[in-house]
Amino acid sequence: MDNTSIALSSELSGAEAEFLKLYCESGDVNTSLKSVGWGKKSLYSQSRSPVFLAEFRRIKDQYMYLLEDEAFRRAYKGVKEAVYHGGKVVGYQRKPSDRLLMFLLKAHNPDKYDVGSKGKVGVKLTRQSMKLQAGPLSIDFSPNDKDDVIDVK
Repeated sequence: MDNTSIALSSELSGAEAEFLKLYCESGDVNTSLKSVGWGKKSLYSQSRSPVFLAEFRRIKDQYMYLLEDEAFRRAYKGVKEAVYHGGKVVGYQRKPSDRLLMFLLKAHNPDKYDVGSKGKVGVKLTRQSMKLQAGPLSIDFSPNDKDDVIDVK
């Protein structure tokens, strides 16, 4: 991210300001921490100023927006891949990512695309049985040979 795109608060100075500047330039928390001589625990220390923590969250959010935009671009438009024939590159094609697209659909519309995952409720109906799936709980309403028994697993 261009470090001029995010103006840092003038209330920050010293290592906090230096860390945020480095983080803004690289997007890499670990490299920025090492550069100012901090460990991970010190990043989230209660001694950090509220201004620093707010700026850190703001920069992190900006990076997340960039990553989400890139994920959508790769899922929809794809990435450029070489096309080979006889061991030589004969051209290029864009290849979208179906897997990434499904992941994004599940993340942004879980009620529609994330059927059967943990915490979701699904119902399976057949002539012989009805099965209710709610996360790890499974209730089978299938009648057995002798009597109508509900089996809870």
